[in-house]
Amino acid sequence: MIAAVVPAAGSGRRMAAGKNKVLLPLAGRTVIELTVDRLLASRLFGRVVVVAGAAEVAEMSRLLAGFSTQAEVAVVAGGAERQWSVACGLAAIGREWEYIAVHDAARPLVSRQALAAVVADARQYGAAVLAAPVRDTIKQDDGTGFVAATLERCSLWAVQTPQVFRADWLREAHRRAGEDGVVVTDDAALVERLGHKVRITVNPDDNLKLTTPVDWQLAEILAREELTGGTR
Repeated sequence: MIAAVVPAAGSGRRMAAGKNKVLLPLAGRTVIELTVDRLLASRLFGRVVVVAGAAEVAEMSRLLAGFSTQAEVAVVAGGAERQWSVACGLAAIGREWEYIAVHDAARPLVSRQALAAVVADARQYGAAVLAAPVRDTIKQDDGTGFVAATLERCSLWAVQTPQVFRADWLREAHRRAGEDGVVVTDDAALVERLGHKVRITVNPDDNLKLTTPVDWQLAEILAREELTGGTR
C-alpha cells in the first residue's frame, strides 16, 4: 500500500463565498468525507494525510475520526499555496512509504479502476498522472488578444489527480522547488524539473473537480446514481 496527501485548504470562493467547498454536503456527506472514503475503499492506501487550513483542522479531524479504523488518517495544517500544503503533508508521512499519491480533495468521484491504474503505472514507471484527452480545439494567443497558433489536440491532455510518485522523487522535487523559489500548481511539474519522465494514465471515467456550481450539480447526479446501484 502507499500513502496519500490530500490538499484541502482551498476556500473554493467560486462555489460558496467564505466556505471551504470540501466541507459542504454532497449526496448526504461532506466532500472531504467522500474523497477520503473513496481512497480508502480502493484498499490501495495505508496512510492518508489531509492538509487543511489552520482554522479547519479541528473540524476536519472530527469529520474524519471514524476513518482511522480503516487506515492511518491524519489532518495537518497547510500553507498559503497548494504546493506548500503538499509539502506539509509530505512532512507528516514517514520515510517507510515507498510511493506517495497527491489527490485533490475536490475530486470525490474518482473511480476505483482509475486509482488502481495510476498506482500500477507509478509502480512501473516511477511517476504517473491521471489524465483525459483534451476535447476542445486549443488556441495559443500572442499576448495581444490574437491567435498565434493552433495546438495539436491529439497530443494534449487535461491532467487530473491522483498523481502518484516514488516518494524519494517527490520529496526531492519539493525540496529543490523550495530552494529555487519555484511555485507551480501541479506536483508532476516539480518531478519533471528533476528530469524524471511521468507516465500518462488515461482515465475514461468521470473525475470531476468541484469548481463551479454546475460541477456541483453534475456531481450530485453522479453520486446519487452510485448510491442507487451504480459502481465505480
